[in-house]
Order: sequence, then C-alpha cells, then structure tokens
Amino acid sequence: MFKPTVMVQMADVRWTTTAVEIAAKRAQEIGAELALVEMIASECLNWQGIEPDEYQFSPTEREDIKHYRGIARKYGVPVSVHVYKYDSLSECIAQAADELDAESVFVTLPHTLIPFLHERQVLHLSHLLEDHYHHLFTLDVPPTEPAWN
Repeated sequence: MFKPTVMVQMADVRWTTTAVEIAAKRAQEIGAELALVEMIASECLNWQGIEPDEYQFSPTEREDIKHYRGIARKYGVPVSVHVYKYDSLSECIAQAADELDAESVFVTLPHTLIPFLHERQVLHLSHLLEDHYHHLFTLDVPPTEPAWN
C-alpha cells in the first residue's frame, strides 16, 4: 500500500523544529511518513569531493536530527533522512518532492534584500510544486531575540 510523505527541509534549528512539529501533526493526520531533507550547495560538496550519499552529518547535526526524530515519535510518525545537492534551491526542492512523492513540502527560502523578490521566489516555487501535485508550506518563524546581560 502507498504511504504518503511529508517533506521537511532541514534549515536552522528553530525553523526546522517548528516545521517538524507542524509536519508531524500533518503526517499523523494523513497517515504519512516524514522525510527530513538536507540541501547542500553543489560548491560545498564539490569542494569536499563527495556526492550527497557520502555526506557525513556533524555531531551537532546528528543531535538535531535526533531531536527532530523525537518530535515525530510523539506523533507515531516514521522518519527518513535524505541529502540533496543543488545549483538551484527551488529546482532541488521540486526534484526532492518528486523523488519522495511528497504530498506536503515544508521549506524555507533565503530572504533577499528586496522583500518583493523573496515573495516572487516563494510564489514560483509554489507553482512549480503545484504542477507536480505537491502542497507548499512556508513558516515565518521570528528570529531569536539576543540575550542582553
């Protein structure tokens, strides 16, 4: 039997934690699996001379993944982890969503100096994903306030 997938891009910890919480609830509701996706710029992997399947997560990244798995476990949702390399982040997100057959896609795109351009990128990605029957979810997580001592 086919089991749907909810895809979550691993970005900064705060954003990803929020996204995994919401995505795990969604996955539980629709009987889906959760796919955590690390997207790495091609230059980084080329510089290291490795392919995505050879990427080794750092100890900090492994702890973060353990934390995300714990969130999913609360909802009884199975988790898989995937690594993709990209030249174009939007194209990579669409490719990963296709390969994982993701019903829902939780991602964050880097902000630009001109807010209008960021909105256009999100809209473009939304259309790109909708053409392949994926649903885009973006979250606005406020930045962490600096601690003043």
